[in-house]
Amino acid sequence: EKAAKSYADGVALFAAGRYADAEPPLQSAAANGADARYWYFLGLTQYQLGRQADAAAAFKKGAALEARG
Repeated sequence: EKAAKSYADGVALFAAGRYADAEPPLQSAAANGADARYWYFLGLTQYQLGRQADAAAAFKKGAALEARG
């Protein structure tokens, strides 16, 4: 699945500290998959990039997905 591949790529870049590079694949994963983890890592990445408002919005979307089960 494309979203899962994008997520894996984004998480690997995040783990390497390459936050600006991690954001595009994580955005793609979040836009194309219904998994709270996609939004969680997107939020973490945006937080590391100093974009707290974007991070909060991503966390909120992830929490809403998680609440739905």
